[in-house]
Amino acid sequence: MTKLLALVSVLALTALPGAPLAGEIAPRAGESLSLGSVSGTLYYTVEDNGFRVVATLAAEDAAPVRFVTTLQPGQTATISVPRGPEESALEIEIARIGQTLQVAKAQKLSSLN
Repeated sequence: MTKLLALVSVLALTALPGAPLAGEIAPRAGESLSLGSVSGTLYYTVEDNGFRVVATLAAEDAAPVRFVTTLQPGQTATISVPRGPEESALEIEIARIGQTLQVAKAQKLSSLN
C-alpha cells in the first residue's frame, strides 16, 4: 500500500465548489474536493499501467498545485492539508479497490504536534 501526502491546487476550468466527496467515482468524471479552506477537483483515467489519478487543489489566492499518481489494485494515496498550529490536518484518502476508485470524505486527523 502506497501512501502519498501532498497539497494540490485548483484546475482553472474544472474546479467546482462543493462538499468533500465520498464513494466510488467513474473514470474521467471530475469530482469536487473540499478540505477546509482548500478546494479543487479530482478525476482519473484508466491507463495500461493502472489508474492515473489527478487531483488539483488551492486555497483562495494561492498558486495551484497538481498531484498525479498511478494506482494499482490495493494501493491508496492520501492528500493531507495542514491547518493552524493548534488545529488538526484534514485528509482525503483515494483507494483503488479492484476495478473501482473509492474516495473517502475529508477527515480531521490527530495533530502531529
